[in-house]
Amino acid sequence: MKFNLLVWVMAAGIWTACEPASQTNTTAEKKADSTTVSSDSYPMPRVWEVQTRTGKMITIVESHPKGASLSDLKVYFQGDSANAMRFTDVDPVSATVAGDLDKNGFDEVYFVTTSAGSGSYGNLLGVSSNKDKSLSLMFFPEMDLNDKQPGKLFDGYEGHDRFAIENNVLIRQFPFKGDTNNMKSVPYQIVMGEGGYIVTPKRN
Repeated sequence: MKFNLLVWVMAAGIWTACEPASQTNTTAEKKADSTTVSSDSYPMPRVWEVQTRTGKMITIVESHPKGASLSDLKVYFQGDSANAMRFTDVDPVSATVAGDLDKNGFDEVYFVTTSAGSGSYGNLLGVSSNKDKSLSLMFFPEMDLNDKQPGKLFDGYEGHDRFAIENNVLIRQFPFKGDTNNMKSVPYQIVMGEGGYIVTPKRN
């Protein structure tokens, strides 16, 4: 479920999708800077609201019930918190992005968590809409260590990921060996697994 990622969505210059969903953070005046967010950067609980293209509002409530650096998340359609999906002990949310990658007419919502430390490694979590009647969990496999080998997909990966949806494709970008002037991009695809949608790197 967890996937080491960080979103390409920043406070000063958000890379938006071609068909972006609206996003607000009701507990902070500015959108989170995904490269600097930490557990005490904003008051808790934090509330993220993402409106899909069908007009549904998906709410993400983030809290630190144990007073630790990790967060608990509650995700639900606005007005339906009784049926919320819950995530526990995840890194703080830094940004959200939405898009209809499976082209079924209903947006998925991806929310990115960012670890503390200089690497700013991220985990991408997400939910898909079941025709706006309920939400389902999306799965993100762990990064394959073999993909970090020279010439492989994640050769030179050292964190500081960014994510965006461009032309209805989820794209991860990261600086090669920390060089922000040399960015690598990896597209992702959605495939259907036995337990639901799986988001994986797209291979040629």
